[in-house]
Amino acid sequence: MAIVILILLVQACLIALILAVEYPKAHWWPTLKNAFLLSVRRIYMLPIGMLALGGYSWGLSKSPILVALLGTGIMWYVAWASARWQANRLFVQMAQESGDKRVIDMYGGVSASAKPSFSSFKDMQQ
Repeated sequence: MAIVILILLVQACLIALILAVEYPKAHWWPTLKNAFLLSVRRIYMLPIGMLALGGYSWGLSKSPILVALLGTGIMWYVAWASARWQANRLFVQMAQESGDKRVIDMYGGVSASAKPSFSSFKDMQQ
């Protein structure tokens, strides 16, 4: 059980970093809560991030110089992309709530007049 909680916390920390970069004036406690909820909501992305971190750790133990030079950027890009994808729904929802067309266009959301369609089935299809 402790391992599962630790894995969720690692993924939540990655998502919290993405949220802190996108919204630097946000308070830490709501940011951490949102990050944890996003890591649980899209839990099927968790193995990808953990596989990237595990593969990087294994590579560092087998060939530290080669992996540190060639694999660091790729591994962190995969971890960032999975965390960014998990947080994207929150960004789109916040952009729609703001009503600012520039922000909506930046996050690729639908227009403010359109009805948002949230469903777990559509979320799994992404």
